[in-house]
Amino acid sequence: MTNFDQNTKYFREAEEAGLLLKGDGRNKSYRTYEFRACGHAQEIKPCHVRVGNFRCNTCLLEKLQQEAEAVGLILIGDGKNCAFKTYKFKECGHTQEIQASFVRRSKSIRCQSCLSERLEQEADAVGLILKGKGKNKNYRTYECKTCGHTQELKPNHVRDDNFRCNKCLLDKLKQEAEAVGLTLIGLGERKNYKEYKFKDCGHMQELSPARVRDNQFRCQTCLSDRLKQEAEKVGLILIGEAKEKAKGYRTYEFKNCGHTQVIDIGCVRNNSFICQTCEDTSFSQPSNIYLIKISNDGKSWLKLGYAKVVNNRYKEYGLPNSALIEEVLVVPIATGKAARELELEIHKRYKKDQLSKRLTKSMGMSISGFGECYPIDMKETLFNCVMGLA
Repeated sequence: MTNFDQNTKYFREAEEAGLLLKGDGRNKSYRTYEFRACGHAQEIKPCHVRVGNFRCNTCLLEKLQQEAEAVGLILIGDGKNCAFKTYKFKECGHTQEIQASFVRRSKSIRCQSCLSERLEQEADAVGLILKGKGKNKNYRTYECKTCGHTQELKPNHVRDDNFRCNKCLLDKLKQEAEAVGLTLIGLGERKNYKEYKFKDCGHMQELSPARVRDNQFRCQTCLSDRLKQEAEKVGLILIGEAKEKAKGYRTYEFKNCGHTQVIDIGCVRNNSFICQTCEDTSFSQPSNIYLIKISNDGKSWLKLGYAKVVNNRYKEYGLPNSALIEEVLVVPIATGKAARELELEIHKRYKKDQLSKRLTKSMGMSISGFGECYPIDMKETLFNCVMGLA
């Protein structure tokens, strides 16, 4: 192909691409073209013109400058690669490499130099030194001036002084554990719990550090083993915890009859118990659910309970002689066990409405019965509940 034919081809390709061929370029691989749309001149490879792989760099530069201006920046030059440009912040004068596409779609850009200075000042205010980046964009690495330990923290936690040195805390927890015969192993499965090992028996257990600090704990594995041995001695099999009772109770199975029963562990230890299913007890005999109104010293409240002999139960409350008792409802129940289950169901249903034990004690119930009491306005609700369940 002659130079004339080649130039004719380049002219035609330029025309088809919206360009005007102006002449030679920097070397034989380039030609100088003028963009018909904007009038800007630019050196482009003819092969790029042929396939439409070009753009006006002058227009692009003007666009980037306008986009930078819109968010308070001045375009300085290129960045580390084709996606980044170097910009200057008008407000502070700092320069920063930023993706041009990020500048384009953002309403404002944060100066990383200013941010770093602010984070350093916030760290210094709470006794820290900012060391660098953290595990992700939400964290930074800090050094504690007091102890020299480094730790990753969220800047907002540093800003609010809401942090502590985890290494110092770990050392403190280890010392507290050592002081009460434990070894700190690591984190527990429950929140705020740690896993410890008992030095004397080797058992592992999750404990609250506060319990360890106050020496308010015991090995539950050793306790369970001891309770099993005590049960075995008196003809019982330990089944497990008693859900509806306090910590001093467990569920046991009688070896001779197979019945299960919730028993106080102290009674098992002292062999002071009977099978309430086999024996004729208050649990198997008829009983009553009662609702009474108690008035004393100008105050009135309700008490819900169960008893075989209701009048005898009133005497156990330790009320003063001036107290008045009015029976609102007494419902006979086939067995004490059924009465107890009914009482528990009602108390569970209205637990949030119960008066505090401290209050009922202060009103005159000095010996017992101060739990499961209710305000007077619960009278109709409790009445209807008992009648509905009984």
